[in-house]
Amino acid sequence: MANATQNLKDPELPLFGGSQSVPLAQAITRRKFFAGVLWSELFALWLEFFYKFGVTHNPKGFAIAIPLYFFFLWGLHALFATLEGMSRHRLVCTIIGGLAGLAVEWFLVGNSPWRNPKALQSAQFLFHAVYPVLGYLLVRAPEARTVRRPLLLYMTIASIVSALGFAMENPNWGKLWFIFLPILPFLGLLYFVYRLAGSQTTVPRNAELH
Repeated sequence: MANATQNLKDPELPLFGGSQSVPLAQAITRRKFFAGVLWSELFALWLEFFYKFGVTHNPKGFAIAIPLYFFFLWGLHALFATLEGMSRHRLVCTIIGGLAGLAVEWFLVGNSPWRNPKALQSAQFLFHAVYPVLGYLLVRAPEARTVRRPLLLYMTIASIVSALGFAMENPNWGKLWFIFLPILPFLGLLYFVYRLAGSQTTVPRNAELH
């Protein structure tokens, strides 16, 4: 009983690796980490849906993006957790997400300024800066439960407005709509990041990830 109690209180339980008898606290840690990754992927795929189906008409590309985002976010969230406790942690994670996303866009996707000058670099940075840290905070910050309902309402409205592009008779206007409209809600999502980041986590470093 004493060992079990100690396992539940241990703030340094490892996130990865394992044994045949995984402590309950460690199982919760992994489950919440996984949930944070899925939250982030949901926001990323929300934008990808409108782009892949409204602009490029590439359902296969959307399907491929699902596992790619998962592994990308798994690595980012692990890095965020490692940096937990440092000064201005949320801001640093936001910047890291934006820069990591730009690196993928530039060197893997081909949306660099020298290969695709028409690509909006500021929009790409905004997108990749928001969704990783937002999902991370939604399973860590004390205010997460109060934020989820207005966040759901906000994304529902954004989805309805963005989907109007599918009803446009002129395909060129629809394409322009999907290029610019779905990225705009990410400006609003910065408010939710700010609100969540403003509430300090009550979990010790590496104690309860995500």
